[in-house]
Amino acid sequence: MPLLLLAIDVNFQILRDDSLNPVVRVVYAVNYNELTFISMDSAYTSRYRVSLVVFNGKRQVGGVSKVRKFSVDRYESTISAERTDTGEIQFAFKEKGKFRAIFELWDLNSLRHWSKEKKFEVKNVKNLTLGEVNWNRSVSKIFSTNDTISLRLNIFNPQGDSVVLLFTVKNPSGSEFLKEEEFIGKSRFFTYDIDIPASIFSEGEYLADLMIKGYPSGMKSKKSVDFKVQKPFFESRRFIERAKEMAYIAKKSFIDSLIKAEPDERKKLWEGFWNEKDPTPGTEKNEFLEEYYRRVDFANQHFRSPFSPGWRTDRGRVYIKLGPPDSIERHPFDINTKAYEVWYYYTLGYRLIFVDEYNLGDYTLVNPPREDL
Repeated sequence: MPLLLLAIDVNFQILRDDSLNPVVRVVYAVNYNELTFISMDSAYTSRYRVSLVVFNGKRQVGGVSKVRKFSVDRYESTISAERTDTGEIQFAFKEKGKFRAIFELWDLNSLRHWSKEKKFEVKNVKNLTLGEVNWNRSVSKIFSTNDTISLRLNIFNPQGDSVVLLFTVKNPSGSEFLKEEEFIGKSRFFTYDIDIPASIFSEGEYLADLMIKGYPSGMKSKKSVDFKVQKPFFESRRFIERAKEMAYIAKKSFIDSLIKAEPDERKKLWEGFWNEKDPTPGTEKNEFLEEYYRRVDFANQHFRSPFSPGWRTDRGRVYIKLGPPDSIERHPFDINTKAYEVWYYYTLGYRLIFVDEYNLGDYTLVNPPREDL
Protein backbone atom coordinates (compact mmCIF):
# COMPACT_ATOMS: atom_id res chain seq x y z
CA MET A 1 0.00 0.00 0.00
CA PRO A 2 1.51 3.38 -0.91
CA LEU A 3 2.35 5.68 1.96
CA LEU A 4 0.33 8.87 2.33
CA LEU A 5 2.54 11.90 2.78
CA LEU A 6 2.24 14.36 5.62
CA ALA A 7 2.50 18.07 4.92
CA ILE A 8 4.68 19.87 7.48
CA ASP A 9 7.05 22.82 7.67
CA VAL A 10 10.73 22.26 8.39
CA ASN A 11 13.82 24.42 8.81
CA PHE A 12 17.35 22.96 8.59
CA GLN A 13 20.10 24.80 10.47
CA ILE A 14 23.80 24.00 10.11
CA LEU A 15 25.56 25.18 13.28
CA ARG A 16 28.93 24.67 15.05
CA ASP A 17 29.74 23.84 18.65
CA ASP A 18 32.43 25.57 20.72
CA SER A 19 35.11 23.42 19.04
CA LEU A 20 33.77 24.42 15.56
CA ASN A 21 32.43 20.89 14.95
CA PRO A 22 29.21 20.79 12.88
CA VAL A 23 25.75 20.43 14.40
CA VAL A 24 22.69 19.82 12.23
CA ARG A 25 19.54 21.18 13.85
CA VAL A 26 16.02 20.76 12.45
CA VAL A 27 13.03 22.78 13.65
CA TYR A 28 9.66 21.45 12.46
CA ALA A 29 5.96 22.24 12.75
CA VAL A 30 3.04 19.94 11.89
CA ASN A 31 -0.64 20.89 12.02
CA TYR A 32 -2.87 18.75 14.21
CA ASN A 33 -5.10 17.89 11.25
CA GLU A 34 -2.14 16.22 9.55
CA LEU A 35 -1.72 13.77 12.44
CA THR A 36 -3.85 10.80 13.46
CA PHE A 37 -5.21 10.82 17.02
CA ILE A 38 -6.46 7.71 18.83
CA SER A 39 -9.06 7.91 21.59
CA MET A 40 -7.41 6.75 24.84
CA ASP A 41 -8.57 7.27 28.45
CA SER A 42 -11.00 10.12 27.70
CA ALA A 43 -8.41 11.92 25.58
CA TYR A 44 -7.11 11.88 22.02
CA THR A 45 -3.47 10.87 21.64
CA SER A 46 -0.98 11.38 18.81
CA ARG A 47 2.31 9.50 18.53
CA TYR A 48 4.99 10.18 15.94
CA ARG A 49 8.70 9.57 15.49
CA VAL A 50 11.22 12.03 14.09
CA SER A 51 14.68 11.09 12.90
CA LEU A 52 17.72 12.93 11.58
CA VAL A 53 20.46 11.04 9.72
CA VAL A 54 23.63 12.46 8.15
CA PHE A 55 25.41 10.83 5.18
CA ASN A 56 28.77 11.40 3.54
CA GLY A 57 28.12 9.99 0.07
CA LYS A 58 26.55 6.59 0.72
CA ARG A 59 28.21 6.23 4.13
CA GLN A 60 26.05 6.96 7.13
CA VAL A 61 27.90 9.28 9.51
CA GLY A 62 25.30 8.84 12.23
CA GLY A 63 21.94 10.04 13.37
CA VAL A 64 19.36 10.35 16.10
CA SER A 65 15.63 9.69 16.52
CA LYS A 66 12.99 10.24 19.17
CA VAL A 67 9.28 9.59 19.71
CA ARG A 68 6.84 12.37 20.54
CA LYS A 69 3.52 11.63 22.29
CA PHE A 70 0.90 14.18 23.31
CA SER A 71 -2.84 14.31 24.00
CA VAL A 72 -5.72 16.76 23.59
CA ASP A 73 -9.08 16.76 25.35
CA ARG A 74 -11.42 17.71 22.53
CA TYR A 75 -12.02 15.96 19.21
CA GLU A 76 -12.29 19.32 17.45
CA SER A 77 -8.62 19.97 18.26
CA THR A 78 -7.55 16.81 16.42
CA ILE A 79 -8.81 18.17 13.11
CA SER A 80 -7.65 21.74 13.60
CA ALA A 81 -5.60 23.34 10.84
CA GLU A 82 -4.74 26.19 13.20
CA ARG A 83 -3.17 24.28 16.08
CA THR A 84 0.42 23.14 15.52
CA ASP A 85 2.84 20.81 17.25
CA THR A 86 6.42 22.01 17.02
CA GLY A 87 9.74 20.49 17.96
CA GLU A 88 13.39 20.18 17.12
CA ILE A 89 16.05 17.51 16.78
CA GLN A 90 19.81 17.83 16.32
CA PHE A 91 22.88 15.73 15.61
CA ALA A 92 26.54 16.66 16.17
CA PHE A 93 29.59 15.09 14.52
CA LYS A 94 33.29 15.82 13.93
CA GLU A 95 33.93 15.48 10.20
CA LYS A 96 34.62 17.88 7.33
CA GLY A 97 33.43 17.46 3.75
CA LYS A 98 30.18 17.32 1.79
CA PHE A 99 27.13 15.85 3.49
CA ARG A 100 23.40 15.41 3.20
CA ALA A 101 21.01 15.38 6.12
CA ILE A 102 17.68 13.55 5.92
CA PHE A 103 14.86 14.45 8.30
CA GLU A 104 11.86 12.13 8.55
CA LEU A 105 8.60 12.18 10.49
CA TRP A 106 6.47 9.03 10.85
CA ASP A 107 2.94 9.17 12.25
CA LEU A 108 2.94 5.99 14.37
CA ASN A 109 -0.87 5.84 14.45
CA SER A 110 -1.28 5.80 10.66
CA LEU A 111 2.21 5.21 9.18
CA ARG A 112 1.89 8.39 7.18
CA HIS A 113 5.34 9.70 6.42
CA TRP A 114 7.20 12.90 5.53
CA SER A 115 10.84 13.48 4.69
CA LYS A 116 13.15 16.21 3.49
CA GLU A 117 16.81 16.34 2.57
CA LYS A 118 19.41 19.11 2.77
CA LYS A 119 22.88 19.06 1.24
CA PHE A 120 25.63 21.03 2.93
CA GLU A 121 29.39 21.33 3.17
CA VAL A 122 31.58 21.63 6.26
CA LYS A 123 34.89 23.42 5.69
CA ASN A 124 37.77 24.44 7.88
CA VAL A 125 37.18 28.04 8.92
CA LYS A 126 40.35 30.15 9.11
CA ASN A 127 38.91 33.66 8.93
CA LEU A 128 36.02 35.56 10.44
CA THR A 129 32.89 34.17 8.76
CA LEU A 130 29.17 34.81 9.06
CA GLY A 131 27.71 31.32 8.74
CA GLU A 132 24.10 30.33 8.20
CA VAL A 133 21.44 32.85 9.15
CA ASN A 134 18.40 31.00 10.51
CA TRP A 135 14.90 32.00 11.46
CA ASN A 136 14.84 31.56 15.22
CA ARG A 137 11.64 30.02 16.67
CA SER A 138 10.07 29.93 13.20
CA VAL A 139 10.00 27.79 10.08
CA SER A 140 8.64 30.54 7.85
CA LYS A 141 9.91 33.90 6.60
CA ILE A 142 6.38 35.36 6.44
CA PHE A 143 5.42 37.27 9.58
CA SER A 144 2.27 38.88 10.88
CA THR A 145 2.53 42.40 12.24
CA ASN A 146 1.75 40.80 15.62
CA ASP A 147 4.87 38.59 15.43
CA THR A 148 8.48 39.07 16.45
CA ILE A 149 10.98 38.65 13.60
CA SER A 150 13.79 36.62 15.10
CA LEU A 151 17.08 35.77 13.39
CA ARG A 152 19.91 33.62 14.71
CA LEU A 153 23.40 34.34 13.34
CA ASN A 154 26.21 31.79 13.45
CA ILE A 155 29.61 33.51 13.73
CA PHE A 156 32.94 31.76 13.15
CA ASN A 157 35.75 33.74 14.76
CA PRO A 158 38.86 31.52 14.86
CA GLN A 159 41.20 34.46 15.55
CA GLY A 160 39.22 35.66 18.56
CA ASP A 161 38.49 39.12 17.16
CA SER A 162 36.07 41.54 18.77
CA VAL A 163 33.10 41.26 16.40
CA VAL A 164 30.85 44.15 15.43
CA LEU A 165 27.56 43.64 13.58
CA LEU A 166 26.09 46.11 11.09
CA PHE A 167 22.43 45.27 10.46
CA THR A 168 20.31 47.05 7.85
CA VAL A 169 16.74 46.39 6.66
CA LYS A 170 15.60 47.72 3.28
CA ASN A 171 12.45 47.51 1.19
CA PRO A 172 12.66 46.47 -2.51
CA SER A 173 13.22 50.07 -3.61
CA GLY A 174 16.31 50.29 -1.38
CA SER A 175 14.89 52.62 1.28
CA GLU A 176 16.33 51.86 4.71
CA PHE A 177 13.83 51.05 7.48
CA LEU A 178 16.31 50.06 10.16
CA LYS A 179 20.06 50.39 10.71
CA GLU A 180 21.98 49.26 13.77
CA GLU A 181 25.65 48.71 14.67
CA GLU A 182 26.84 47.00 17.85
CA PHE A 183 29.52 44.80 19.44
CA ILE A 184 28.23 41.23 19.67
CA GLY A 185 31.06 38.98 20.98
CA LYS A 186 34.58 37.59 20.66
CA SER A 187 34.35 33.79 21.17
CA ARG A 188 35.77 31.44 18.51
CA PHE A 189 32.22 30.40 17.63
CA PHE A 190 29.00 31.92 18.92
CA THR A 191 25.40 32.56 17.98
CA TYR A 192 23.71 35.93 18.14
CA ASP A 193 19.95 36.55 18.08
CA ILE A 194 18.25 39.55 16.52
CA ASP A 195 14.64 40.22 17.59
CA ILE A 196 12.58 42.87 15.84
CA PRO A 197 8.85 43.57 16.38
CA ALA A 198 7.19 43.15 12.99
CA SER A 199 4.78 45.92 13.92
CA ILE A 200 7.41 48.55 13.01
CA PHE A 201 7.09 47.52 9.34
CA SER A 202 4.27 48.17 6.92
CA GLU A 203 3.03 45.29 4.78
CA GLY A 204 5.53 44.26 2.14
CA GLU A 205 8.76 42.46 1.32
CA TYR A 206 12.08 43.36 2.93
CA LEU A 207 15.77 42.52 2.69
CA ALA A 208 18.00 42.32 5.75
CA ASP A 209 21.70 42.97 5.04
CA LEU A 210 24.05 41.64 7.73
CA MET A 211 27.78 42.36 7.92
CA ILE A 212 30.23 41.44 10.67
CA LYS A 213 33.64 43.06 11.08
CA GLY A 214 36.47 41.84 13.29
CA TYR A 215 38.91 43.99 15.28
CA PRO A 216 41.88 44.18 15.10
CA SER A 217 42.05 41.92 12.01
CA GLY A 218 39.71 44.09 9.91
CA MET A 219 38.14 40.96 8.36
CA LYS A 220 34.56 41.27 7.07
CA SER A 221 31.81 38.81 6.15
CA LYS A 222 28.28 39.53 4.98
CA LYS A 223 24.97 37.86 4.09
CA SER A 224 21.41 38.85 3.22
CA VAL A 225 18.02 37.32 3.99
CA ASP A 226 14.60 38.33 2.74
CA PHE A 227 11.30 38.25 4.61
CA LYS A 228 7.72 39.39 4.25
CA VAL A 229 5.42 41.20 6.68
CA GLN A 230 1.64 40.88 6.53
CA LYS A 231 -1.12 42.31 8.67
CA PRO A 232 -3.59 39.86 10.29
CA PHE A 233 -5.66 38.32 7.51
CA PHE A 234 -8.80 40.44 7.72
CA GLU A 235 -6.73 43.65 7.81
CA SER A 236 -4.30 42.66 5.07
CA ARG A 237 -3.79 43.18 1.37
CA ARG A 238 -3.91 39.41 1.12
CA PHE A 239 -7.54 39.50 2.23
CA ILE A 240 -8.39 41.97 -0.53
CA GLU A 241 -6.70 39.66 -3.08
CA ARG A 242 -8.61 36.66 -1.75
CA ALA A 243 -11.88 38.57 -1.86
CA LYS A 244 -11.35 39.57 -5.50
CA GLU A 245 -10.53 35.95 -6.35
CA MET A 246 -14.08 34.98 -5.28
CA ALA A 247 -15.36 36.49 -8.56
CA TYR A 248 -16.42 33.12 -10.01
CA ILE A 249 -18.66 32.15 -7.08
CA ALA A 250 -19.81 35.46 -5.55
CA LYS A 251 -21.63 38.54 -6.85
CA LYS A 252 -19.59 41.68 -7.45
CA SER A 253 -21.77 43.63 -5.01
CA PHE A 254 -20.94 41.17 -2.23
CA ILE A 255 -17.20 41.29 -3.00
CA ASP A 256 -17.28 45.10 -2.98
CA SER A 257 -19.05 45.14 0.40
CA LEU A 258 -16.53 42.61 1.73
CA ILE A 259 -13.58 44.79 0.74
CA LYS A 260 -15.11 48.02 2.09
CA ALA A 261 -16.09 46.50 5.45
CA GLU A 262 -14.13 46.96 8.69
CA PRO A 263 -12.02 43.96 9.79
CA ASP A 264 -14.60 42.57 12.26
CA GLU A 265 -17.38 42.84 9.69
CA ARG A 266 -15.13 41.33 7.01
CA LYS A 267 -14.61 38.30 9.22
CA LYS A 268 -18.36 37.92 9.81
CA LEU A 269 -19.25 38.24 6.09
CA TRP A 270 -16.41 35.94 5.01
CA GLU A 271 -17.27 33.18 7.45
CA GLY A 272 -20.98 33.45 6.67
CA PHE A 273 -20.37 33.08 2.93
CA TRP A 274 -18.08 30.07 3.20
CA ASN A 275 -20.09 28.38 5.94
CA GLU A 276 -23.07 28.26 3.58
CA LYS A 277 -20.95 26.32 1.08
CA ASP A 278 -19.31 23.99 3.61
CA PRO A 279 -20.13 20.36 2.68
CA THR A 280 -19.31 19.22 6.23
CA PRO A 281 -20.77 21.85 8.60
CA GLY A 282 -19.81 21.47 12.21
CA THR A 283 -16.19 20.55 11.45
CA GLU A 284 -13.21 22.93 11.33
CA LYS A 285 -12.30 21.93 7.79
CA ASN A 286 -14.23 23.49 4.89
CA GLU A 287 -13.41 21.29 1.89
CA PHE A 288 -15.14 23.63 -0.58
CA LEU A 289 -13.11 26.66 0.51
CA GLU A 290 -9.85 24.69 0.46
CA GLU A 291 -10.50 23.25 -3.01
CA TYR A 292 -11.56 26.61 -4.43
CA TYR A 293 -8.38 28.36 -3.31
CA ARG A 294 -6.24 25.37 -4.24
CA ARG A 295 -7.49 25.91 -7.80
CA VAL A 296 -6.97 29.67 -7.56
CA ASP A 297 -3.39 29.22 -6.33
CA PHE A 298 -2.66 26.68 -9.07
CA ALA A 299 -4.04 29.09 -11.69
CA ASN A 300 -1.96 31.96 -10.33
CA GLN A 301 1.17 29.83 -10.44
CA HIS A 302 0.71 28.27 -13.89
CA PHE A 303 -1.54 30.48 -16.03
CA ARG A 304 -0.57 34.09 -15.38
CA SER A 305 -0.03 36.29 -18.43
CA PRO A 306 1.83 39.57 -18.97
CA PHE A 307 -1.51 41.32 -18.47
CA SER A 308 -3.34 39.41 -15.74
CA PRO A 309 -2.85 37.24 -12.68
CA GLY A 310 -3.49 33.58 -13.42
CA TRP A 311 -6.98 33.48 -11.95
CA ARG A 312 -8.19 36.19 -14.36
CA THR A 313 -6.95 34.47 -17.54
CA ASP A 314 -9.17 32.20 -19.64
CA ARG A 315 -7.23 29.08 -18.68
CA GLY A 316 -7.32 30.10 -15.02
CA ARG A 317 -11.06 30.78 -15.11
CA VAL A 318 -11.80 27.40 -16.69
CA TYR A 319 -9.49 25.57 -14.28
CA ILE A 320 -11.12 27.21 -11.26
CA LYS A 321 -14.68 26.55 -12.48
CA LEU A 322 -14.24 23.04 -13.86
CA GLY A 323 -11.15 21.74 -12.10
CA PRO A 324 -8.18 20.07 -13.80
CA PRO A 325 -8.91 18.74 -17.30
CA ASP A 326 -8.80 15.02 -17.99
CA SER A 327 -6.23 15.55 -20.73
CA ILE A 328 -4.27 18.40 -22.34
CA GLU A 329 -2.74 18.61 -25.82
CA ARG A 330 -0.04 21.26 -26.03
CA HIS A 331 1.10 22.67 -29.40
CA PRO A 332 3.67 25.40 -28.68
CA PHE A 333 5.77 25.09 -31.86
CA ASP A 334 3.58 23.78 -34.70
CA ILE A 335 4.59 25.11 -38.12
CA ASN A 336 2.42 27.88 -39.63
CA THR A 337 0.11 28.11 -36.63
CA LYS A 338 -0.09 30.03 -33.38
CA ALA A 339 0.66 28.24 -30.14
CA TYR A 340 -2.45 26.57 -28.75
CA GLU A 341 -3.69 24.06 -26.18
CA VAL A 342 -6.65 21.69 -26.24
CA TRP A 343 -8.24 20.75 -22.90
CA TYR A 344 -10.52 17.73 -22.68
CA TYR A 345 -13.22 17.23 -20.05
CA TYR A 346 -14.56 13.84 -21.07
CA THR A 347 -17.39 13.56 -18.54
CA LEU A 348 -18.67 17.03 -19.53
CA GLY A 349 -18.14 16.46 -23.24
CA TYR A 350 -15.94 19.55 -23.56
CA ARG A 351 -13.07 20.06 -25.98
CA LEU A 352 -11.73 23.53 -25.19
CA ILE A 353 -9.20 25.30 -27.41
CA PHE A 354 -6.94 28.08 -26.06
CA VAL A 355 -4.85 30.10 -28.53
CA ASP A 356 -1.89 32.36 -27.81
CA GLU A 357 -2.89 35.03 -30.33
CA TYR A 358 0.11 37.33 -29.92
CA ASN A 359 2.84 34.90 -28.81
CA LEU A 360 2.94 36.49 -25.34
CA GLY A 361 1.76 33.55 -23.25
CA ASP A 362 -1.76 34.99 -23.01
CA TYR A 363 -4.02 32.12 -24.13
CA THR A 364 -7.61 32.95 -25.16
CA LEU A 365 -10.50 30.47 -25.11
CA VAL A 366 -11.81 30.49 -28.68
CA ASN A 367 -14.69 27.99 -28.40
CA PRO A 368 -16.50 28.41 -25.08
CA PRO A 369 -19.22 25.75 -24.75
CA ARG A 370 -21.51 28.08 -22.80
CA GLU A 371 -21.74 31.81 -22.08
CA ASP A 372 -20.96 31.62 -18.36
CA LEU A 373 -17.66 29.85 -18.93
